[in-house]
Parts: sequence; structure tokens; C-alpha cells
Amino acid sequence: MPEPTKYDFTRCELLMFLGLALVIFSIPLDHTRSVELFGIGVALAGWVWHRHGVGFSSLKDNPLFFPLCLFFTTILISFFFCLDIEYSFKNLYREFLPYTVLFFVAVDLTANKKNISVLILLFLVSNIASILIYLYQFYANGFVLEKFLHSFATGEFLSIGKSHGATYFLFAAIFSFTAFFHVKKPGALLLISTLTALNFFMLFVADQRGALMGLLMALVLHFALFKKDRRKFLWVSSAVSICALIFIFATPMKSKLIHEDWSKIIRLDFSEDYTRGDDSTQIRVFGVKYFWEYLKEHPFTGVGYGRKNIKKIEARFQTVEKFDISDAHNVFINMAVFLGVQGLLAFTYLVWVQFKTVWKANRIASDDLETYFLKATLLYMIGFFVRIQFSDMYRHGSAFNFWIILGMAFGLALRSRPSSAPAQRNCGDG
Repeated sequence: MPEPTKYDFTRCELLMFLGLALVIFSIPLDHTRSVELFGIGVALAGWVWHRHGVGFSSLKDNPLFFPLCLFFTTILISFFFCLDIEYSFKNLYREFLPYTVLFFVAVDLTANKKNISVLILLFLVSNIASILIYLYQFYANGFVLEKFLHSFATGEFLSIGKSHGATYFLFAAIFSFTAFFHVKKPGALLLISTLTALNFFMLFVADQRGALMGLLMALVLHFALFKKDRRKFLWVSSAVSICALIFIFATPMKSKLIHEDWSKIIRLDFSEDYTRGDDSTQIRVFGVKYFWEYLKEHPFTGVGYGRKNIKKIEARFQTVEKFDISDAHNVFINMAVFLGVQGLLAFTYLVWVQFKTVWKANRIASDDLETYFLKATLLYMIGFFVRIQFSDMYRHGSAFNFWIILGMAFGLALRSRPSSAPAQRNCGDG
């Protein structure tokens, strides 16, 4: 069989592309669970077809294979102690298993380097489409700036909710910002600059301080870790300053930031009035304190994989006025409560291998495309994990997005290893 040309794809690759495209375009909307699940099923079918031809034994070469198996084992162990086994099983096949499928599909697609450009294009078009859709839904009904800003800040604008919307635009802002340092063509530079400004603006008015902290950390570490990019620091800092001015003076966020009762937070006094809806920081700290006390009493018997199991710990945590405290709003504490200390250790090991692999791959990237993508992925991972220290978005569309990006980075990382030469493409003609 002749070697495929640059633009040829095998049938199994086309299935994987189609499945990932359905997921990628559904992520910004998050009201399309059926489309996402269908996309995951299509991608899985293409991946199994591909693996049937090349074999499954090489999966062990993936640095994340053992950490994933270890984390999966702790989930299974938690079933013996979970408070709602049916709900835990639902979360297993709705969250962990889809993440794993998307990860391995992206790894195998990116093993053929030409495919990474297609996947990046899918994310780019999805980002542009999401911005246009959000703007159109207001323009078509008499768009005015005041209405747009108010609706965005109160959660009416983002159909996926402010938390998930902010996490999505955190991803888009970091990738578009990083691309600014690798663009050489004036036309492409104009597109990237426009997207960066729009994504920054969308993130700012999404009214989520955790996501903004994640963005800030990514920007700071960008210049700390990648010194050669400091030559454009003035340009970028100017753009960030303009967006910050828009954020401060043109959005309702300013009035929202002063509602916290900082005196109680400083005193660690949560004995009364901790349920007041405005004091989100106070509620978060109280929740961490409560769940820590629970962990000390039940260190190895988690409540089970899934947030609703936490609600069963104590009735008063089901819903607190306007604020749902069904979890600790911190991914590591949540994993400890879900799975016990052993689950927390397994999850921490999983995260450590993720960062270690992407960091090492970035240091030996072979060209500008690889350098850009791996650098952006590393910064996105930093911003994402800062984000989920304050609001656990390690689920649904936010996590789908994370695992696809991570799989693409691992696919590039495996390319640099002698034992991971591209597999023969014998799963169907292009």
C-alpha cells in the first residue's frame, strides 16, 4: 500500500477526528451532553479500530498508563465504602472513563504529527464560533453594551454557567496569548491579537476570580520560565493593562469584590453567618475546615466517586441559601473525601506525571509548532490547576477540554521516545 500523502487520513483517523470535533464544539455550550457522549462513542470506535490494527500492548509505553490504572483502582476501592454506589457508577462512566477515552484518542492521533494542526484548527474554529454565538444571541435581540455586561456578569450570557464559561475562556486566553509569541505573518498576528483580546475580555467579565488568578499565574510563569519571550513583554503587558481597565471600569465586577467579610476570614471565625450568600470566600474556607475534620475521622473510607455523595455526609451541606456547598471547591480535598487518602495520593501522582511529561517534552521540542503547543499546554495546566483550587471544574466540558489537550501533548512527547515510533496505518485506506 502506498504511503498516504500529507492530506490523507485513514478511516479510523477520520472517525477519531469526527468524534473529537463533536466534543470540542460542544464544550463551550455544555447543554449538549448527548452530542458529547455521541462524539466520545464515535472517537472510541475509531480508536478501537485503529488499535485493533496496531495492537494494545504499546499502551504501556504511555507514561500516564500506570498512574491512570492506579487512580482507577482507588475509585473501585471506594465503591466498598461509598454512600450511593449507583451514583458513583454513573460518575465513573460519565467522567473518568470518557476522560480516559478522549486522552488516548488524542494521543494516538497526535502520534502522526500532521494531525496536530487539524486538532488545533478545530479548537480555533470552536473558540471563534463560541464567541460569535455568544455575541449574536444578544445582538439579535437588540445588543447594547450595558445589557451585554450586566447579563455576562450575572450569568445569563454564558449558557454553560459562569464557572465553566470562565474555565473555557481561561484555556482559550492562554493558548491565544502564547500563540502571539510564535506568530510571524502579519495577517495571522492580527487574528491572534484579536482573539487574545476577546478571550481576555470574555474571561474578565465572566466574574470568576479563581480563573483570573489562574490566568495571572500563567502569564507570570510564562515570562519566568521562557525568558526569550521577554522581548514582547511590553506589547503584551500593554494589552493586558487595557483589558484590566475595561474589567475594572466597564463591568459590574468592582461592586462584587467588596462583599467579603475579610475580618472574619482573617480571624478564621466561621461560627456564625457563614452561610451568607455574598461571602463565598468565607464559605469555601469553612467547607475546607469541615471536610478536613471529616477526613481525620474517616481517612481511608471515602464517600465515593461523585459530588452528590458529599451531600450525604450532613444534611446542612445540601444547599446553603444561594450557595451550593456540595463539595470543598478544591480538587485535591474533593478527591480525598471521594476516595480516601489513598485516592488523594494516587491523584497527586497522576497530576505530577502529567506536569513532568509535558515539561520534559517541551524542553526537547523539535520545531516551532511543537514548542508552541507544549508551552501553551504547560501554561494551561498551571492556570487550570490554580483555577480548580478554588472551584473544582475537574468535570464535564472543562475536563473534556483538559484531557484532549493533555492527550495531544502526550502524543508529541511519545514521538520523541525511540520506543514510540508511529504505528503502521493499517486500519483502512484514506
